[in-house]
Amino acid sequence: MPKILPTLSLIIVVLYLQEIEAKYTCHTGLPSDYIKWVQDDGALVFPEYRQSSGGADPTEDSSEEDNSTESNEYRELHSPKFSFLLNTPNGNLCHVYKDTIQCKGKDLVTLPSVRSTEISFIKQYLVENASLSPLPPSSFKDLNIGDLIISDSKLTYISDDAFNNIKHLDTLTISGNNIPTLNNINNIFKSVSSLRAIYFESNQLRNLNCYQNQKSVFLENLEFLSLANNPLALVNFECFSQTKLIYLNLKGAFVDKFIELSALPKNLSVVDLSYAEITEEALEAFLYKLQEFKITTLSLANLNLTSVPIQLLQYLSESIQYLSLSGNNFRKDTLVSKFKSRRIRFEKLLDLDLRNCKLEVIDYSLLYYFPSLEKLTLAKNNLYEIESTLFIFSPFLTYLDISSNSGLLTFTYPQDENKVTSSAVKVLTLNKNYFNLSQDWILYNNTFTLLFQLEILSLCDSSINDKIASVFSNFNKLKILDLTQTVKKSNDQELMPTYEKIFYNMSSLQELQFVANYFNFDYYTVHIFSPLTSLVTLNLTDNQITALRSRMFYDLLNLKTLILRDNSILSWHTKEFSDKAEIDYMDLSNNQITILTKEMVDDFKCFKIINLNENPLICDKLTNDVICSSSNTQELNIVNWQQLSCLDLKKNEYLNYNSTLCYETNKLPILPHLENQITYTTQFLILSICLVILMIVVFTIRRNWWYIRHHIILSTQSSTSNLLKSNNNHCEENSDKFRYDVFVSYSDIDRAWVLDYFIPNLERDTSLNVCFHERDFQVGLSILENIIDSMSKSRCLMLIISESFVKSRWCQFEMHLAQH
Repeated sequence: MPKILPTLSLIIVVLYLQEIEAKYTCHTGLPSDYIKWVQDDGALVFPEYRQSSGGADPTEDSSEEDNSTESNEYRELHSPKFSFLLNTPNGNLCHVYKDTIQCKGKDLVTLPSVRSTEISFIKQYLVENASLSPLPPSSFKDLNIGDLIISDSKLTYISDDAFNNIKHLDTLTISGNNIPTLNNINNIFKSVSSLRAIYFESNQLRNLNCYQNQKSVFLENLEFLSLANNPLALVNFECFSQTKLIYLNLKGAFVDKFIELSALPKNLSVVDLSYAEITEEALEAFLYKLQEFKITTLSLANLNLTSVPIQLLQYLSESIQYLSLSGNNFRKDTLVSKFKSRRIRFEKLLDLDLRNCKLEVIDYSLLYYFPSLEKLTLAKNNLYEIESTLFIFSPFLTYLDISSNSGLLTFTYPQDENKVTSSAVKVLTLNKNYFNLSQDWILYNNTFTLLFQLEILSLCDSSINDKIASVFSNFNKLKILDLTQTVKKSNDQELMPTYEKIFYNMSSLQELQFVANYFNFDYYTVHIFSPLTSLVTLNLTDNQITALRSRMFYDLLNLKTLILRDNSILSWHTKEFSDKAEIDYMDLSNNQITILTKEMVDDFKCFKIINLNENPLICDKLTNDVICSSSNTQELNIVNWQQLSCLDLKKNEYLNYNSTLCYETNKLPILPHLENQITYTTQFLILSICLVILMIVVFTIRRNWWYIRHHIILSTQSSTSNLLKSNNNHCEENSDKFRYDVFVSYSDIDRAWVLDYFIPNLERDTSLNVCFHERDFQVGLSILENIIDSMSKSRCLMLIISESFVKSRWCQFEMHLAQH
C-alpha cells in the first residue's frame, strides 16, 4: 500500500497537468495554419477524392419523419421505392438514405442484388464489417456509383470481373481486408475507366502485378493511388503507365522491391513515404528513379534515419518544393557540413519540415542552401543554440517555428554586423521554450531588432522575464501577440511594468491572447491595454480578475471580441465601456456575477452577443427583465439564455428562465433599455423643490430644538419602560422564528482563532446560540444553499473582517447576500 500511494499521486498530477495543457493549448502561429501540405506527424495532406456520405446513419432515429412524399430525406427500406432490397438475399442488412446505400454486419456474406432500374444514381455504396470472402464477378453490374467503399469485410480475393460494367465510378476504397495478391489488375479494372482514385490500404497486400502480354488501356483517368500500410514485397508500376497518376501514397508500407518505377506517368509529383519500412538501398533506388519525374512534394518523415540523406535528395534538388524530414533522429548529424561537402542547393524549396528531429544546433548558413525558402519548422527538437542571422539569411523566409524545444535556448549574434540586414519573417513561433538568460540581455535585443516585418509572435507557455520581454517592444508592425501562460506568480511584479512599455509601442496590435496569467489587476494599474487602440480581439481568460474598474477597456474603441471567462468578476457599479464601443461578442461566463446593475445594463448596449453562462445569478427584477427580453430584441443576444437559472432568495430554489420565470416577468413592464425618461428641466424642478422643503425643515427644527429634544427624551423613557415590560413576551413569540442568534462569517485563514478563541468565549459569556459552517452546515447541501439556509435561520449576521476575508470569494458573497 505505501508504494501504491506515490504512484497514484503521480498519476493524478500527470492527469491534472494534461487537463491544464489541454484547456489552454497554444493556438497562435501553429504549422497547421500555415503549412497545409503536411500533417503534424509528417504525413502528407492529399486532396480528398471521396465524397461525404449522403446524410446521417439511417439506422439512427430521426426526429423529423414524413413518409407522405417521395422527396422525404429519410427513406426506409419498406418504402415502395426501395422495397426491392427486402426481396433479395441479405437485403435486410442494408439501408438506404437519400442516394446512399449502407450494408453492414457480419451476417452479410453476399451483396444484395440491386437493379439499376430501381435506383438511378448511388452517391456512395458502403459495405462495412461484412463477411465477404471473395468479391464475385459482376457484383455491381450496371449500377451508377460515385464512391464504392468495402472496409473490414474479410475480403481475400477479387475476381477479374468484380467491377464489370460499373458506370461512372469515381473513387474506390478497399481497406482493412486480407488480400495478399493482385496479379491481374488489368482484368479487375478494365471496365472502370472513369476511376480517379484508388485507396487500397491495410489489406496485407504483398504482390501487385499485371499481365504483360496485354496492352489494353485501363485506369486512364487515375490520379491518386494509395497503397498505405501494406507489406509490399513486389510492386510493378508498369501497370499504371497509362494513367494520369499525380499522387502516390506509400505511408506505413513495407517497401522491398519496385519494378519499372520509371514507367509511371510523368505527371507524378507528390509522394508520401512517411512511416514506411524501407532499407537504405531501396530508398536510394526509389529516389534515384524519382529524378526522372518533377517531384514537388515529398515526405520522408519517421523513417528512422540517423542522418539527412543529402546524397539521395540531390536527385530531386532541381524540382522539390515541399520536403518533410520530421520524426527522424539527426542528433549527431551536422547539417551544414554535409551540404557544404556536396555543394548542393535546393533552389526551388519553399517549405522545410524538420520537426522532432532531435536537432541541437542550427547554423545560420544552413539557409544558404535553400535560397527560396519561405517556411521553416524546427519545433520539438533539442535546440540550445540558434544564430540570430537565421532570421535574415533567407530573403524570402516569412514563417519560422521554433516551438517546444527541450534545450535551454540561446540566440547568438554574429561578430560581423556588416552582414546583417533586415528580416522578412512575418510569423515567429517560440511556444514552450526556456531561454538561456545567462548571457547579456543586450544580445537578445540585437537578435530580435532584425525582425522589422514581424506581424505574428507567439510566446505561449515560454519562460519570460523582464529582459526577454523588453526586446519585443520594437515590433511596431505586430498584429497578433500570444502571451498565454507566460506570467507566473513568481515574476508578475517585475513583468507588469515591462508589459506596459511593450504595449505602449504596439498601437497596430489587433489580437492579444493573454490567457492563464497571474497579473493581479486589482493592485496594478488597469490601464495597461489603453495604448492598444487598434485591438480587435482581447482574450483575458483565467487571469484571476475580480472586478472591472477604472474603465480598463474604455479606450479600446475598435474592440470586437472580448473574452473574460473563467475569472472572478463581480457585478460592477460604474460605467466601464465607452458609448462609442461596438463589441460583437462579450464572454463573461464562469465568473461571480450575481445581479445585473443599471450600469452593467447600460454597458450591455455596446454588445451584440454576450455569454453569461455559469454565473451564480440571483433572481432580481432588473436581471430578469434583461435576460427574458433577450428573446424579443435584436439589439442584445444572450447566449443560451433559456438555459440560465437564478436563485430565488424567498423560495430558496433555482428557477429557469425558459419556464415560468420569464412568463411572469413578461407580465411586468419591460424597461426600455433602462433609459432615464425624465427631462433635464423636470429634474431641475424636482431638485429645487426638494431643496426648499429641506431648508424649511432644517430651519423649523433649529428654531424649536429645545422643545423637540425634551419631547424625544420623554418618549424614549416611556418606550424603554414599555419595552422592558413586554420583553419576555416578545422573546417567547419570536423564539420559534429563528434557530440561531447569530451567524458568524469568517475567512478560512482566520479559522483557528475563530474556532479556538472567539466562538467559545462568545457562547460562554453571552449564552448566544452561534451558527458557523464548521459545525452547523448540513451534509448533502451545496455551499450556496447552506449559506442561505443558515442566514435565514439566524437573527443577525456577524462578519469577522480581515484582509483574507476581503480577498475571499465566498466571504464577499456572504457579505453581499446579507445586504439583500
